[in-house]
Amino acid sequence: MVNFEWYRSFVAIYQAGTITSASEILFLTQPAVSQHLNSLETTLGTKLFERMPRKMKPTDDGKALYTRVISSVNTLESTTGEYYQEKSKPKTLIRLGSPSDFFSKKVLSHLGADNLIFRINFGSAQQLLDKLEKRKLDVVIATKKESYNKAIEYQKLFVEKFVLIQSTKSSSSLKDFTNKHSTAPSESLLQQQSWISYDTDLPIIRRFWREMFQTRPAITPSIIIPNLSIILKAIEEDKGISVLPSYICQEAIATGKVEVIATQNKNISNDIFIAYRKEDIKKPNISSFINTIISNVRCSFL
Repeated sequence: MVNFEWYRSFVAIYQAGTITSASEILFLTQPAVSQHLNSLETTLGTKLFERMPRKMKPTDDGKALYTRVISSVNTLESTTGEYYQEKSKPKTLIRLGSPSDFFSKKVLSHLGADNLIFRINFGSAQQLLDKLEKRKLDVVIATKKESYNKAIEYQKLFVEKFVLIQSTKSSSSLKDFTNKHSTAPSESLLQQQSWISYDTDLPIIRRFWREMFQTRPAITPSIIIPNLSIILKAIEEDKGISVLPSYICQEAIATGKVEVIATQNKNISNDIFIAYRKEDIKKPNISSFINTIISNVRCSFL
């Protein structure tokens, strides 16, 4: 079996031209480097160098072997160096929980610190907060705040604003209500529309309905899609209407793919929080990451 050190010595001799110089590069004794070369030549059954008074001249077989192994030797050398460098600078693991759409739009671009490793979890606010409480997550982006657990700290990131939208290709009766100065459509008219929802429980639509009409929505969605970005795509294709966070659909509104249906200046919104265990804020890497998210995400919504 060929020892990797034999190849390292062979490459060093080839590049340096002498065993003496190769031994200095490798921090080995000259006898050790000579033994590596002899062992490699014996194993391969060929002479790799002509031993000259002041130089080791590679044979044709030596030149051919060098061409074949140099890339692999360099790769292994660099991998070894990177491994030891990483071991000398251990990284901190941060287990982050977040709504998937919010993570994609507002958090992903702020990951990338050299000293951090991230494990991302998606789920509902309650699922993520339960994992935070059970120490299965370190930081959570949550759409609600639980007050019973005093060990968890919450900081408000921003106010998530919702808009009722439809496709600009739509020919529905809601066209009369897309002017920003227009009155809002009636509850009965909205009940007649095809709705697209994130969940059968109508989480965002229910909140909208309560603010608009002080009742629960008596509607059955025509499509359920547990992804806000795909809901937006479905609305653009005129598959129905829905209520979405403004940060999800602001580009589609600006480019004329969807239009906002009037809501009589109703302030339909929800607070978004970053949550973590109070004791963890003392950990420098977690504290730094939390501050990065707070400063950048808050700024993006100013």
